[in-house]
Amino acid sequence: MIEGLRPYSEMKPSGVAWLGDVPAHWDVVTLGKLGRVFKGNGGSKADEAASGVPCVRYGDLYTRHEFFIHASRSFVNAERAAAYTPIHYGDVLFAASGETIEDIGRSAANLIEGRAVCGGDVVVLRPHVGIEPKFLGYAANSSPASSQKSLVGKGFTVVHIYAGDLKRIWLTLPPPTEQDLIVRFLTRADRLIGRYIRTKQALIRLLEEQKQAIIHRAVTRGLDPRVGVKPSGVDWISEIPSHWAVEKLFRVTDPKRPIRYGIVLPGPNVEDGVPIVKGGNCEPGKLRLDRLSRTTREIDLAHPKSRLRQNDIVFAIRGGVGAAELVPAELDGANLTQDAARIAAGRGIDERWLLHALRSPSFQEQINARVLGATIRGINIRDLRRAELCVPPEHEQEAIAQYLAAALARPSSAVASTNREIALLREYRTRLIADVVTGKLDVREAAARLPVEVGAEDAEIFDAADDLDGEEADDEVTEDEAA
Repeated sequence: MIEGLRPYSEMKPSGVAWLGDVPAHWDVVTLGKLGRVFKGNGGSKADEAASGVPCVRYGDLYTRHEFFIHASRSFVNAERAAAYTPIHYGDVLFAASGETIEDIGRSAANLIEGRAVCGGDVVVLRPHVGIEPKFLGYAANSSPASSQKSLVGKGFTVVHIYAGDLKRIWLTLPPPTEQDLIVRFLTRADRLIGRYIRTKQALIRLLEEQKQAIIHRAVTRGLDPRVGVKPSGVDWISEIPSHWAVEKLFRVTDPKRPIRYGIVLPGPNVEDGVPIVKGGNCEPGKLRLDRLSRTTREIDLAHPKSRLRQNDIVFAIRGGVGAAELVPAELDGANLTQDAARIAAGRGIDERWLLHALRSPSFQEQINARVLGATIRGINIRDLRRAELCVPPEHEQEAIAQYLAAALARPSSAVASTNREIALLREYRTRLIADVVTGKLDVREAAARLPVEVGAEDAEIFDAADDLDGEEADDEVTEDEAA
């Protein structure tokens, strides 16, 4: 499909560093010249409903959709929808905030047919007539546009972008007939790459299910199938080995270093500051020094009780609730934000076993049942502390940890390898889209040979691993709740 693609024969300087040279017959314009850019209205949690008028939230933009929105997962009561901003087919919607600079300003073209609204967590671009909305959807979220957005994002724990900033984002604009051809080409490429990614994701889900089954069996029944069992006394599991106990989480942690979350206001990122762990860093493979933000030493000194030590466990309590990881040696002395909790193993508790127990389906089921919030998911420290575990003697904890290290090695390696393949596909897709919408590749002839077959599945890729809701500040976990 991409064989034989060449640059345009005549190019000109765009005058914009992020765009480079562009085709001589294309325009270079700011978003503000393409239409009206304005912030949405509304956003009370009391308006949320299981059904009603579709309402696009910023979480829909930066966690699930790539370039287009065909449906929303959120709704508001029909009688309250008048307080929100109506969105039209072809509007481009931007997330007004996000967790990171990479997330800020994530956008999608609205292709919802019929009535729909958005709230104050979304910025709307309503383009002039004559612009292909799908081209604008690709262009507004391409890597050159994202690079410009990252320069104007403001904030730290939550990063914001404003309508006035978005108006100054530069895009290339080909003639209308060429926009149609570019959309046809990218739709086809997007669909083919998306199918392959979904196949890889299905494999990962199967591997993760296999891992979860292995973990569940080991942490709820142990390694000896001949051992006697007894009723557990809890709803989430029927029987456990007769010599095991069921304990609340806070009973197996260090009483001198109780479960707690971290810094509520960590301030701006400072290059030579103290590393801090956010909820998103608790995912396996993401708890690395080079991926962490940093706070000032003054702020860290004011929060000594949430500092981390090697072999502590960090647990996401906001956003991707339930993710857990063991603290490596390089993060000894780091701190936390309010999105993550520290869990320090107590006397007689093997931290490797505890990590597996926290990741087990039985424990995660309890956590999910206690999660609060619809737009932002979170669990209170109080509820986390009271979640229950099946606790074997220490020598069995060590044996279970050793067994799981070996039993999970093969499926974990396969998951890591498949994730690398997906990452390479996404990088290729990102580069291809950027090259096409900025005129680095001429796809007119290739697109003209393609059939017109655009549908909802063609334009979107859903990543099950990223299927998370957005966040709102009114779901913060407070010190009173932590008591």
